[in-house]
Formats: sequence, C-alpha cells, structure tokens
Amino acid sequence: MQEIYLALGEIVEVSQVIEYNLATLIKYNEYIKKFKENHKLSKRDYDSFFEEVEVMYTELNSSTLGQIINKLKEVDIFNSSSIQKLYDLLKERNYLVHRFFKDNNFNEIKVYSQKYNDICKRLQTTFLNMQDINYKLCEIIKGMQIEFSNISKR
Repeated sequence: MQEIYLALGEIVEVSQVIEYNLATLIKYNEYIKKFKENHKLSKRDYDSFFEEVEVMYTELNSSTLGQIINKLKEVDIFNSSSIQKLYDLLKERNYLVHRFFKDNNFNEIKVYSQKYNDICKRLQTTFLNMQDINYKLCEIIKGMQIEFSNISKR
C-alpha cells in the first residue's frame, strides 16, 4: 500500500503545483496583453492595473483546478486540444481524490496481485503525465516572464 499512498500524494502535490502555474500563466498573460496595448502607462494607471491583476491572481490561487481551466478558456491562451488535456487531467485527479478508495477495496486486493500492479501503473502514468504538463507550463511561464520583462522596459 505504501506505493499507492506515495503515488497519490505525488499526484495531489503536482496537481496543486499545476493549479499555481496555471494561475501564474494567466497573470503574465494579463500583464503582456496590457503592455502590448499600452506601451506607455502613467504611474497611476500602472499601479492600478497591477493591483487589479494581483487581486485576480489571489482569487485564482484560491480557485479549484476546474475554475482555473475555465478561466484559461476565457483568456484564450491554449488551443482546444491543450484545454482538453487539462480537463482530462482534472477528471483523473478528481477521480483519484473523490472515488479511488471507494471503488477499490484494498482489504480485498492482495499486494502485488495483477489488480494491485495495474493500479500502481495507472497512478505512475498519471503522475508522469502531470509532471510533463507541469514542465511545459513552466517553460511557457519562463517565456512569458522574458517577454513581459522586455515589453515593460520599453
């Protein structure tokens, strides 16, 4: 059972990191969009805009993964295929958090049986998929940070 508990913990952790990174990505998207529209902002407009974005970002950080994905659809950052991958991730994460133990009676599943091994493999695959998505998000954020830095210096 240790493998299962460990894998579930890793999945929950990386899904929370993905939530954080999606919120961060939305935040930088707002910054970039605003600075591309307005090359020169007054100090007051600049401060007001940053305050608005920080409020939005704080709200996003207390939102569910599903709410954040819905927000991503609104700001039109990703194509439909990428959004679907995020919804698939959400569906799997929700299953693991809300149904996994209800659907699997581990009092009846023998450790290292075929069913146990299949469950461990599914969890490992889910974790690796989430890690891959998170890595890609981090790369996008790095690019956005560089773009924002270059735009905001003008």
